[in-house]
Amino acid sequence: MTQQRDTVVDTWRKSSECVNGECVEIAHGPGTVLLRRTGVPGVLEFTTSEWDVFVRALRRGEFDELGEPRAGVAAR
Repeated sequence: MTQQRDTVVDTWRKSSECVNGECVEIAHGPGTVLLRRTGVPGVLEFTTSEWDVFVRALRRGEFDELGEPRAGVAAR
């Protein structure tokens, strides 16, 4: 992540699901959505179209099996 990138984005917003400082943050840049982990170098950059597709897939539950292992289900 460069200093220049930090100056062209809106304010970084943290997830309300932060636990013990382990957070995901999001910001909007010109035509992009940026994603990072608090305190970890590096930023993932998505176009707004890519982000919209990803969010729709999340809402449909397409990635639910990748979350916390459920009782009786072995982790992959």
